[in-house]
Amino acid sequence: TLGAEICEQAPELDAVVVAVGGGSQAVGTLTAARTLRPSVAVYGVQAANAAAIHDSLHAKTRLTRESADTFADGLATRATYDLTWEALRDGLAGFVAVPESAIADSIRVLLRTTHNLAEGAGAAGLAGLFALRDQLAGKTVAIVLSGSNIDEVTLRRVVTGDL
Repeated sequence: TLGAEICEQAPELDAVVVAVGGGSQAVGTLTAARTLRPSVAVYGVQAANAAAIHDSLHAKTRLTRESADTFADGLATRATYDLTWEALRDGLAGFVAVPESAIADSIRVLLRTTHNLAEGAGAAGLAGLFALRDQLAGKTVAIVLSGSNIDEVTLRRVVTGDL
């Protein structure tokens, strides 16, 4: 429903940047955008250390990775998923992989500017937007900010700049 809500609440919307773990949130956003606002482009973002789907889409074949070593545990996937692969492959306008430091920077930006606490996966949309800034400049873009399930040790590392 979040994709539908974004499309309904932002009539001037050009694009949405969505974090991709298994891909269901991105596929839901793609489905809503196709139905309600076909002109809206949907971009995916994964953690570079857990970028199996990103790498698969760019390689044009499904890949499995040895590890998914990211503090953004909601993005920690090592393979593509049968239920989301085709929709992501056929529907995303673009897909970026961002380093751990970019995800941590995005958590800090959200804390400082909006006073919202997001876990790594929840802040990945903002990290993806930063990575896509040149491509999306001048456009109206939504990001999905969800999840605040970050443990105290990881949060401390993020806030102090150790991550």
